Amino acid sequence: MKTEWQAQVEPTPLERRLRARLRHVSIGSCLSFEQLLTLARQGHHAPNYHTLMQHVITCRECRQMVLQARALVQAQRPSWARWLQRLALLRPLMWAPAAGVAALALAFFLWQGREANQRIAENPTGNAGEPSVSIAQHDTSPTSMGGTQSGTALPQLADSRLTQPEPERPPAPPSQRELQQAAQYPSFVGNAVKLLSQAAATLGNRSASNTVTPWLEFIQPDLQRNISILPQTRRFQWTPVAEASGYLFILRRTDGDTIAQATLAADKNEFTLDAPLPPAQYEVRIVAQLPDQARTLRREFYVLNPEQQQRYAWAQQYAEKSPLLSAAVFYQIDRFEDALRCVERAARKYPNDPQVDLWRRVVQLRINLRLGEYD
Repeated sequence: MKTEWQAQVEPTPLERRLRARLRHVSIGSCLSFEQLLTLARQGHHAPNYHTLMQHVITCRECRQMVLQARALVQAQRPSWARWLQRLALLRPLMWAPAAGVAALALAFFLWQGREANQRIAENPTGNAGEPSVSIAQHDTSPTSMGGTQSGTALPQLADSRLTQPEPERPPAPPSQRELQQAAQYPSFVGNAVKLLSQAAATLGNRSASNTVTPWLEFIQPDLQRNISILPQTRRFQWTPVAEASGYLFILRRTDGDTIAQATLAADKNEFTLDAPLPPAQYEVRIVAQLPDQARTLRREFYVLNPEQQQRYAWAQQYAEKSPLLSAAVFYQIDRFEDALRCVERAARKYPNDPQVDLWRRVVQLRINLRLGEYD
């Protein structure tokens, strides 16, 4: 049983809770904003530093505010100030490498002085700053050339680059000389050569596919081998189809506007426009009325614009002089039949030329792809 004295000394539950509460009470009042900012900027140089820090240590909120204020002040400082601060922290670590470098420099300086003293001692009559050099005289007499060399003269080593002439480069093929002349002409010629050369590079060992014979062929213009036509073209003519009772001719722009439409008899396998077509994209359809069904041929093409007409005129003008350059320009404006004609002319001008053979395969493959597009 508890004595009366123990009952008086033992704290009550309320006293225990009050004691636990007072144990975590911070010392002093919380810091103001100015005190926090001053403490973050000046550190231990701030006024009443120890008194303020006693409260900061016992107050969790003020401690967090001081840390945040220090981070803000550090971020607002100029970059050079932060760099100098880090440099001041790393300065003791830099002393050791700097001392080592200085020691190496001093040792090198002393070694150079010692070498200079040795050279002066070996050559007392010469200049102090110049080393002594001995020139070996080569004996050109037959006896000395046949025997061993005396003294310290080093043997002469023959340089193969001086004695052997460089091998002559094989001359460029005639076709390459013509292609190099593309820079002398308008810029579209060089661009056309690059276009056809890239097509030849992607061709590789691929051979031209078999030629497809369409069931209906255009006589004029040659739409089965070319994608573009000249602006003065007005007449459309095709080969007659056996057992056809008539034809339906439709010409329209690719945007949907119909230019011409006519129903023709079996012996009428042509149609003439009233006026030439302006430069644009077009589609022509020829429907052959057969006994059992109607068969349709559809071809898309475009009319050359003024700039493309100038390229066509240039290729026509230089077809004899520069057949390969003309072939490249024809290929550029989608005149594949004209390009093939120029390549064949180049094959006769440059026989057995691999470049010409490769370009012939490229153009022929493009024509076969055009023929394979027939419906």
